[in-house]
Amino acid sequence: MIYELQVREYPNTRNRIIVPGSIYTLYKKVRRMVNGPNYVYCDWLSHNKDNHTIFISSELMKQLQFKSNKIYPFRIINHSCMVYYQLGILTAGWQQIERHSDLFEEMTQIGRSYGFDTLLFGYKDIDFNVNKIKCHYFDEDQWTSTILPFPKVIYNRLPNRKLEAHPAVKQTKQILQTTSIIFNPDFFNKWQVYKIFMQNHSVHYLLPHTVFQPSFQTFAEWIDIKDIYLKPVYGSKGNGIFHMFKKNDKYIVRYYTEKKADETIHSTVDSIIDNYFPNGFKNYVIQEAIPLFTSGNKKIDLRVHTNKNDENKWDMSLHYARQVEEHLITTHVSRGAVITSLFDFFSEKDATMLLNKVEKIAISLSEIIDEDYHYKLGELGFDFGIDHEKKIWLLEVNAKPGWNVFNHPAYQHTKNKVFQLLYKYAFYLEGKKV
Repeated sequence: MIYELQVREYPNTRNRIIVPGSIYTLYKKVRRMVNGPNYVYCDWLSHNKDNHTIFISSELMKQLQFKSNKIYPFRIINHSCMVYYQLGILTAGWQQIERHSDLFEEMTQIGRSYGFDTLLFGYKDIDFNVNKIKCHYFDEDQWTSTILPFPKVIYNRLPNRKLEAHPAVKQTKQILQTTSIIFNPDFFNKWQVYKIFMQNHSVHYLLPHTVFQPSFQTFAEWIDIKDIYLKPVYGSKGNGIFHMFKKNDKYIVRYYTEKKADETIHSTVDSIIDNYFPNGFKNYVIQEAIPLFTSGNKKIDLRVHTNKNDENKWDMSLHYARQVEEHLITTHVSRGAVITSLFDFFSEKDATMLLNKVEKIAISLSEIIDEDYHYKLGELGFDFGIDHEKKIWLLEVNAKPGWNVFNHPAYQHTKNKVFQLLYKYAFYLEGKKV
């Protein structure tokens, strides 16, 4: 049961809350008050002034981040009185929810501990005539559907660029942004992200040499003297990426066909252009390939996740290494990479030093892109390369880092921190105007 009460502050240094006498019997077994990530064990008293005011001591007002004279929705779960919130998650629909139901169920449980109901819905589940959604939520060990008004805060978890570019989805997001706060609304344009960092003197040294929409001449000059990548600016998960290099006067081109790595050999640069880029390199970047640290003929990179917290600050929430055969083009787990740890390849001292350095870099990069980006960002993923001299390179930035790592036995526990931070950031956004 959810009921609304107006919070009033009264001067007192004790952990004490006074509720209307008409509902005091509900609080006899309540031991703590929860407001998002903030909770305090306290004493409960009753008053008979009215039926709609809850008096909270000045000491607790600070600890729980309540605003005086504001009306809050409350509900009692077990021995806790919780402020009630909702987090909407925009998905591709029930198929995506069902496919990742275990993770969404665990996410829901973490949200519940912060007072959140988690409402999952697809773009087809929205009725804009009445501003309501058909949402799916997990309760009492089962999935249930119901019709509810739009939640104030929405986390965009659309799974791919193709769906996000669909006209109906784009229109849906535009309308939702007038009624709700959406965070992580879009996939990134790679070049726009590279450009932000290239223009920042504190981090530009992290980027391999990169050129947007190179000319045929630039392409020919580069491939003759260095290993290169050609990356679509709207690509993700390794789709559309080419790895090219010259070997024994021949040009090797590696790319993916569906999920399989393929390779062709060419005698001339013109042959590559004719076969793959006859119309030029529109919406592609050419990037110098960094010789990654290798172990046993396998190359290694590092994936790092950052998330915003309830103070709107960035934290490193997750890190892991990925190891892949040298002939493979990218280090995506879906492409055959193996999840591992830097400590498997470096001494404890060196691995710790690298991780400390990467954490500072990742948080700095998050702050820079957050400042330049015009929409709310709550999480980011970074792919870092480490060369044989232990220099760190920025390879990719992801607006929607994947959750495949949560299925790995050694990293299953890491999802707790990621999910906790998602709700902490949602709690922060609850205090903002749409």
